[in-house]
Amino acid sequence: MVSWGSLPEQVASARHWCWNGTRLSYDRAYPLIAVLSELHTNALRHSASGRPCGRVRMEMEEDRGLFRVAVTDDGAPADAPHGIPEVGDGIGLRLVERLAAEWGWSGAPGHPLTVWAVIDPRTTG
Repeated sequence: MVSWGSLPEQVASARHWCWNGTRLSYDRAYPLIAVLSELHTNALRHSASGRPCGRVRMEMEEDRGLFRVAVTDDGAPADAPHGIPEVGDGIGLRLVERLAAEWGWSGAPGHPLTVWAVIDPRTTG
């Protein structure tokens, strides 16, 4: 598990961490990197993770060529509601839905949520 702060610039560092962890060529790793980047950005935009002293926690594991990434946010900011992740009008979770073999979330609205995705780099990209 790795943890990042609340600065949007840290998304680039997370992408690099992800790519290095895959040991894949960039073109093969790109779908995974794009999904992780989107989940990280969503955590910063829609939760207390994007506030001062906020954190985003990530995990990545590989099993038989499939990669599972999980991004956990800090839950709802004190002054705003925190909804559940769902595909809406934006392109972010549509991208995740398109690139991932499956994705979902765990946790309770208002509390830290973990959004996860499974990517098969052999069939995407």
